[in-house]
Amino acid sequence: MSQPSHSSNEKAKRRSSPLNNILLLVAILCLIAGLYFLIRPIWTRHKQQEVQNELLANMDEGRFEAIYVDPNAWADPDEEVEYFVPDNSGGYVKVTGDEEAIGVERRPSLGEGDGPGYETGEGGGEGQPDEQLLHALQPLARLVIPKIAVNIPVVEGLNSVNLRYAACHYQETVALGSIGSAAIFAHRSPEHGRDLNRLNEVQAGDRFTLQTETELLTYRVERNIVTPPAGIFEHFYAPVSESRVILVTCHPIPSWENRMLVIATLESREPSP
Repeated sequence: MSQPSHSSNEKAKRRSSPLNNILLLVAILCLIAGLYFLIRPIWTRHKQQEVQNELLANMDEGRFEAIYVDPNAWADPDEEVEYFVPDNSGGYVKVTGDEEAIGVERRPSLGEGDGPGYETGEGGGEGQPDEQLLHALQPLARLVIPKIAVNIPVVEGLNSVNLRYAACHYQETVALGSIGSAAIFAHRSPEHGRDLNRLNEVQAGDRFTLQTETELLTYRVERNIVTPPAGIFEHFYAPVSESRVILVTCHPIPSWENRMLVIATLESREPSP
């Protein structure tokens, strides 16, 4: 009497086994996907930090030459490429992968072990190395703001790739240390310590430095203001008789609809140590 029942149980087990395997596979895939989305931003920021550290290390050794990175590598998942790049009418220029737009050049692949930030190719055979698009990060200075523990490189040119790794001198403003206002942009995010994340803490009377290849420039903060995006240009191009730096980032966290500007005047200059 028990035989048919035993047989039906075996059949039910066989029928449920594929379903259980599918459910297990789905659970494993969900776990892998979850780990990927958890680890990816951490790893991306780590790789960005490696490039930033290389720029700083080179400047410590007195080397201000460009380093080259893959313009498509280590982008933040939520990177808004048009967000920081203003045009002269108060609008924003969308930076794409176009070579001319972000200033890339074709160079032979560099091979293994050439340093963080570099992307390598397989090579095109003997005497025919691969060529790939590489973007130049041209360091200008080290920005140090003691009050908020900022110690980051400043590179020439404002675009999405430069902002990924450093603060950026907006090339449509005067050179660092010149009469007029030199604008420096950098990211801000909910992540503690990210570039100018704590710029809201910098107030009138605070000081910061820019160390270039030849000079140590010390600035005294005059004011910290918030303005709509189009309002930054009246501060960039206002006629002034002294040398100023304007630090620019987004505000507030995390909606970013305005810009925070720290306006500072050159207080002293001396030869780089």
